[in-house]
Amino acid sequence: MTQKILLLVVFSLILSSKLLAEKVKGKIFFENDTIDVTFDIPVGYFSLDINYESLQEKIKYIDSTGKKKVLRPEDAKEIRFKYEFKNVRMLSRENSLFLGRPLSRGSHIFLKLEIDGRLKLFKYFHTQRGGGGYNSVTGTMSSGFAYSSEGFILQKENSELKKIKRFKKDMPEYFSDCPKLIEKIENKEYRENDIDLIVKFYNSWCK
Repeated sequence: MTQKILLLVVFSLILSSKLLAEKVKGKIFFENDTIDVTFDIPVGYFSLDINYESLQEKIKYIDSTGKKKVLRPEDAKEIRFKYEFKNVRMLSRENSLFLGRPLSRGSHIFLKLEIDGRLKLFKYFHTQRGGGGYNSVTGTMSSGFAYSSEGFILQKENSELKKIKRFKKDMPEYFSDCPKLIEKIENKEYRENDIDLIVKFYNSWCK
């Protein structure tokens, strides 16, 4: 009985790590052209949540002639599609922060746009790993565990991407062109979890 339960758990973990592909209508924006395509959107086997970490590196699609192709961030400006009634925009950006998995990292990366404007807010997806190491009691090595994590990336107009590492130190430096916003941050009207409000304030009140 115990073996059956163990096998069931292992089988479930294998399935949960696999991805399905949802066919979704969308658009690809190139430098001088825009085309309508059908994307193969990778989603979780059980959750059906989009695997954005995979999309950041590349996306498969079918063009108007029915030909299957692969699009990488360095080849386009933007992709757009709608999934579960939500509009998704992923913009290609020069990967100045060296984001993504080292073995598959390219010169550019697709980042999910959360807020558009003079100051853009992007969401970045990556896998965190931990818990592994040598067990001196058993004399074995454990692989640890992995889980999905999200972070935010900022970009002022066409400047380089900015990842906030130390909120109290980085924010005043990054927003030195907007004293009103710095004052709100230093007075703790805006905290680290208010990044969306910070971006909206900057776009509305900072010139």
